[in-house]
Amino acid sequence: MPHRLHLEIISQEKQLLSQDVDMILAPSNLGQIGILPGHISLFASLDAGELIIITDSKHDVFAITGGFLDINQDQVTVLANSAIRAKDINVKKVEDAMKKALFELIEKHDLMQSWNNNYHTYKLNKDTLSNAQGTPVVSQWS
Repeated sequence: MPHRLHLEIISQEKQLLSQDVDMILAPSNLGQIGILPGHISLFASLDAGELIIITDSKHDVFAITGGFLDINQDQVTVLANSAIRAKDINVKKVEDAMKKALFELIEKHDLMQSWNNNYHTYKLNKDTLSNAQGTPVVSQWS
């Protein structure tokens, strides 16, 4: 049997994987790390991205949102903020969530724009009234 790495992927919710693998590609904060058996010990911060696992010429991909990677004597532990197998991602659900977030962002932007326009109209009216009366108008928004 060829020499392999033992990989464990653990998210905040549960252990997602525990198996022997041939190679791992991980998105570290300094760039992608390729890990083969015999890799030097390492502790690294992970960025959001794809964690690619190669076993017997097949690959499996996990989407992770950052975390940490620990390599110690062919034992590799990924502590992910969150992780999901790429094939388990519900694309429709993700697209719907993105649309909802975009609409909420637009709505908040419109509210801020509306408030900003109302405030500037108020300031213009206050300044016009103040100039017409010859005395400053004092209010809570001055």
